[in-house]
Amino acid sequence: MIDFRHHEPKSRSRFFRPGAVLLSALILIGCGESSVENVDDLLARAKQAIESGTPRAASVDLKTILQKDPENVDARLMLGTIYLDLGDADSARKELEKAQELGADSVETNFLIGRSYLLGGQYSTVLEKFVVTNGMNAHAKSKYHLIRGLASLGRGELDDAETSLQSATAEYKQDITEERPHLQHSEAPEFIDAIVGLTNVSIKRGNWGAAEERLNRVLKISPEHHTVLAAKGELNFHLGKYTESEAAFQAAFKAWPNDLERQIGIARAQIMLKNYDDAKGNLDAVLKYFPDHIVTNYYSGLVAIHTGDYATAKAFGDKILKSSPNYSGGFFITGIANYGLKNFEQANSALR
Repeated sequence: MIDFRHHEPKSRSRFFRPGAVLLSALILIGCGESSVENVDDLLARAKQAIESGTPRAASVDLKTILQKDPENVDARLMLGTIYLDLGDADSARKELEKAQELGADSVETNFLIGRSYLLGGQYSTVLEKFVVTNGMNAHAKSKYHLIRGLASLGRGELDDAETSLQSATAEYKQDITEERPHLQHSEAPEFIDAIVGLTNVSIKRGNWGAAEERLNRVLKISPEHHTVLAAKGELNFHLGKYTESEAAFQAAFKAWPNDLERQIGIARAQIMLKNYDDAKGNLDAVLKYFPDHIVTNYYSGLVAIHTGDYATAKAFGDKILKSSPNYSGGFFITGIANYGLKNFEQANSALR
């Protein structure tokens, strides 16, 4: 079996599809009356659909609202966060920016806009746009440090990522204890997203002890949180515990069933466990909605290689290179596929 871990390309992975993105949106939504008939009922039904885990159904009602009332900030914000969780970065940013123009909370909406840039792999844009200043309060600083830390992590700048994520946790605790004492915490809670980010920094460094220590910190607080479960799946994957990795990613996906990264994580573990049919099923489910998603095409190509379907693997490799000519995974898939098809000259050209 080909050990693809050594060939796995740097991906424009979407980080983190944020664990509480839709919840954050709901917190921001006001309760003002609308003059448009039935808008309140549609909005209430959309909220219920989100809470029940069916955001696509919610999006139908939200689009209906916006057809009647294009300046409905609540509907814009909710639709933007749905797009964000479904992996559509451009549509998410469009709706979120419009919501911000219409008066949605600046800090929180900016944070979600930052997530959309992360989702699209625009890490440099995040670092340019999200600059922490002394005039910000601790709440804003914690959000901006988090976004910057995740962007640095995406760029492979691990020292910068760790510094920003540690600053995010410190500012978060200050926000809770000093700026929002009415919350009456006896001890400031951990900033789960930031600690998960720090766990991923340790995983990238191969520092398994630090990764386990950081993961255990958040497991004690929120063992069923989907971003925590996903980090557990990632750590177990790198430790070669593929059964445990699959189980953790399955639990994360069950907790947040619209997160493509979790489903891709399941497939990665299944590939290593040689469960190729199940892996293909998960990857096909992602491709149904995002046929051009590069990383999913990469793993689909791997499944085809492992099952000896070199023609299909080559098609995936060619598709990747057509949209991203410099993507290393595309060359790997194309090269191995051509070798299997006995196209040795093309294989050599792709793999050298």
